[in-house]
Amino acid sequence: MKCISSTKILIGLILNLSFLFGCNSSDTSIPKPDVSNIKIDLKVHRFDQALFAIPPDSIPASVPLLEKKFGAFFGIFGSDIIHIGETNQRNFGPMLQQFVSDYNMQDVYKQCQNKFIDISELTSSITEGFKYFKHYFKEKHIPVIYLYMGGFNQSIITSDSILGIGLEKYLGRNCDFYSRLGLASYQVYKMQEKFILPDCFKALAWSEFPYVDSVDNLASNMIYQGKVQYFMDLILPDCPDTTKFGYTQKQWEWCIKNEKTMWAYLIDKKQLFTTVQIDVKRYIDDAPFTSTFPHESPGRTGVWIGWRMVKKYMELHPKVSLKQLMLDNDYQKIMNSSKYNP
Repeated sequence: MKCISSTKILIGLILNLSFLFGCNSSDTSIPKPDVSNIKIDLKVHRFDQALFAIPPDSIPASVPLLEKKFGAFFGIFGSDIIHIGETNQRNFGPMLQQFVSDYNMQDVYKQCQNKFIDISELTSSITEGFKYFKHYFKEKHIPVIYLYMGGFNQSIITSDSILGIGLEKYLGRNCDFYSRLGLASYQVYKMQEKFILPDCFKALAWSEFPYVDSVDNLASNMIYQGKVQYFMDLILPDCPDTTKFGYTQKQWEWCIKNEKTMWAYLIDKKQLFTTVQIDVKRYIDDAPFTSTFPHESPGRTGVWIGWRMVKKYMELHPKVSLKQLMLDNDYQKIMNSSKYNP
């Protein structure tokens, strides 16, 4: 990804509130613990408002103050989100000024403020999610939340004790900028506010429990991503499966109906243990559909099957805790022990 100039907006990879935005649990097989006594002091910073409230002409002189107030996040924002370099570089201030004064960025910022003028439900939803997170991972620290407007680059960023949310990536399917940027419909579908919560905790799982395997094959990727989805099941028990996967109801029903067929195809075509990355990505990466399956299929069907295997494994091994599952990188063992056979 590159920095944003005054004449063109560039897009980075899209990562892609639920508790208070109509989420109802769709999986009653997993016990829901009582977290009412867990206290979470969630710290949320509106970096977007702080930055865009500064008159553009004053931006270069304000860099030291912004750095002092927002600490490590400010450096991440400059280097990793809008890609203008390190804060100590001579051209950092002028480039940040250029970003803030850009006509398109000013327009998008106004839309973000209209959409997210009240973030009480968002913060309440995230707080509830972290209550479950602390229930299962008592030793983990709660990150500080930063809301930012980053020029359509990163949806969610994580770093040590930081979790950042790019508000302009969740303006809804009718946002005119998405069509102007040429985004595909399957991408735009996931740019709704209801996906903020699962996106946050998916990114958290990826950060806290990274993929580790000496044999980088499809099966290992399926189980790893399946563990991430199972993690979300327990951390977000009131969020529908469709929302956690970013699927429409029709896509979800297609997976249920074709689970046995998909599994048989992977076995028959000897795809399960392929290490060819283009084949791995075909089943794991986000896409309008899975290229070896009909167009009615969603993307990430390998993740969906991996999740089904992990669920089966946990049903057969009830003494395995979520923490033990997330720390277990023996993906082959988990797959074999799941006895998955739809």
